[in-house]
Amino acid sequence: MKTLPQFAPLLLSACMLCASDPWTPMDKARQAALTASLLVDWGQTNGIEAIGSRELNPLLGHHPSSARIAGYFAISILNSYLISDWLPSPYRWVYQAVVLGFQAVVIHHNFKIGLKVQW
Repeated sequence: MKTLPQFAPLLLSACMLCASDPWTPMDKARQAALTASLLVDWGQTNGIEAIGSRELNPLLGHHPSSARIAGYFAISILNSYLISDWLPSPYRWVYQAVVLGFQAVVIHHNFKIGLKVQW
């Protein structure tokens, strides 16, 4: 039952597959940047134990396994695409910009505490 919150967004996303507006080139570029930022965050999170720190994301727990990290970020990448695709064009860029801004803050924090991208 503990993992249900982790998979709830995926289940919700499956319900949203019916709606989709065409993507502009800027929508595609923002989504590529969003995916890249999630990949960087994923790589940084992989190295959390190497610096003796703990994860702050409550969905991952303080000391997540590499399998839990991989599952979380794979679902996050898929969900970010599905949500972007589901949103009407006028709102898609807002969602992408907000998530990119949040990811920028997270990546910067991770860098400041010494996390490097590790695979």
